[in-house]
Amino acid sequence: MDAVRSLLLVPADPDGLPEFGSELPDATLLDLMHTDAGGHDAAVAAIDALRGAGHRVYLHARGPQSPDLRDQLLATLRDGVYGVSLPGVVHADQLRFADSLLEDVEGRAGIEPGLTALGLWIESAAALGRGAGLAAASSRLTWLGVATAPLATELAVDAPSPALLDHARAAVVFAARASGLPAVEGLPLPAIAPGRRRPARARPARPAHAPSIGGGGAQRGVPVGVIRLSASGLGIARSAAGESHEGFPRSL
Repeated sequence: MDAVRSLLLVPADPDGLPEFGSELPDATLLDLMHTDAGGHDAAVAAIDALRGAGHRVYLHARGPQSPDLRDQLLATLRDGVYGVSLPGVVHADQLRFADSLLEDVEGRAGIEPGLTALGLWIESAAALGRGAGLAAASSRLTWLGVATAPLATELAVDAPSPALLDHARAAVVFAARASGLPAVEGLPLPAIAPGRRRPARARPARPAHAPSIGGGGAQRGVPVGVIRLSASGLGIARSAAGESHEGFPRSL
């Protein structure tokens, strides 16, 4: 089981990367969700910069339903990239498709088949109901994540009952544990606009499991998205904006 406690989501642009302190996140997700074909060269340069700084890099790619996924992986997956962070999966068949697609791309890139890890996000009620099956559908999986923001949006209310989201968290925890995986919670900040640059005086990024990450970038415009992951034990976890969320396991 990977020791996953913190993830940091960064732009696929070497000029947009934050300054990093001495502590690095357990995994750094390169945001390909907002990257088109014209940005692939910049994404590769960002991967090289992150790897050179000692980061464990995951490609936060578009989901298996996207016609761009294969082209994204062909352009950016290379030796040394640790894994792919995959949103938008609802059915185990979609995950198996991503698995076979990765095997094909690995072969073309000269990577040992099966070496690239997968991190999977549970973002919908349909996926939540199939959590145990999804967690067992691929040997590549290294963590199972619950993205509570999309789930709250699906409930179509401004302030969903905390108990409903606690149920989603617990369901993902049990599904992950049944397959021997760590469970994580994602709290992404607003999307990073293409072409934005890090302000000259932006604070260095801190570990994503710290009380506040990226200096509260959502409020001050720092173009760094942060995903905070859970850690062990019950307690208070804080989002990048500083809100408290009680009772969710901080490391699983």
